[in-house]
Amino acid sequence: MKIKSTSKIVAWVLTFALVLSLIPTMPLIVSADTDSIVWDSNAGNATTPVLVVEDGDVITIEPGASGRLTVPENATVTIVGGTVRMPVDNNDNIIQFYIPATSKVVWRAYYQSSSSSYSAVTVVDTGVFEVAEGLIQLTAGLSSTINANSGNVTVSGGSVIKTVRGYAINTTSGNVTISDGIVQGFDLAINTSANVIILGGWVSSATPGVISTGGENSVVFANTQLSGSTGTTAAVGATGANMRESSGSMVGRLSW
Repeated sequence: MKIKSTSKIVAWVLTFALVLSLIPTMPLIVSADTDSIVWDSNAGNATTPVLVVEDGDVITIEPGASGRLTVPENATVTIVGGTVRMPVDNNDNIIQFYIPATSKVVWRAYYQSSSSSYSAVTVVDTGVFEVAEGLIQLTAGLSSTINANSGNVTVSGGSVIKTVRGYAINTTSGNVTISDGIVQGFDLAINTSANVIILGGWVSSATPGVISTGGENSVVFANTQLSGSTGTTAAVGATGANMRESSGSMVGRLSW
């Protein structure tokens, strides 16, 4: 009986050891089916995309990233990379996002550029570029930190900062919506001919002017802090017909 009991114990020990030996291999099987997309070189251009992405992809941006990232229709992709203490420093490289009307880029990376001639981020077409977390900062030149032309810019978290002359966000016909986070410019925080809707966060500039907008249905601010230097220049200048102050706190005055 003792021999049989000992045999059973040895069999159980061997079985358990075999199971344990197989466990470390399981994560490798899962990760083998997961794409790791790193943007650290030229992503291509309008006619020849090099870095191909699809709906749901997460792209890690690293130093050396350049060119245009083309987002397909009906897709949402997320950009990550860097940390609070060590943002991705991309020097003078230019990055662009082609975002069609049915698509979105969600930004969660910590990133800064020292380009003296170009924006830190340029958005092409009419999709949505959302800063949800992280940092986009431009530390040189007269260009805007984010230049979106006809694209729509949303800030729901994180920071968009221009530390020297210029704007934090500039659009031509794309709307700007701020619900949280920090938008800090030098000459202006936001410059657009479209609508500005600010529902939260902190919007400021180093000069008296903070926002310039020509949209017909713009809301200046609600439940937010809007801060510009005091002086004779209006904190918010608007040519739109429906510019209005809702609630919150502002340093400066309105003009429309």
